[in-house]
Amino acid sequence: LYEDQAGKIDWSLQHVGRAFHALFTSTGTQRLALTATEQGVIAGIDLRTGAVIWRQALPENEHVVDVIAHNKLLLSTSSAMHSGIPVAKARLW
Repeated sequence: LYEDQAGKIDWSLQHVGRAFHALFTSTGTQRLALTATEQGVIAGIDLRTGAVIWRQALPENEHVVDVIAHNKLLLSTSSAMHSGIPVAKARLW
């Protein structure tokens, strides 16, 4: 991030967090960044306005591993600890 970009380009949004994975997609005239954050949030952010179009927070002990987009589907994989045992999960959005 360069000094002249401060406040203009920021990959951390309130209630979303700092993105560690992003996919870019467009449907019609809408262009979205589909992001997974360090805080366990998956969100769709409008690239033109920066508005959060949709947001899903995973349970507190669950962390996103990866996201994959195909057509109008978004697959997220995550990991969590349940009773001391690591558990892998997948969700379709």
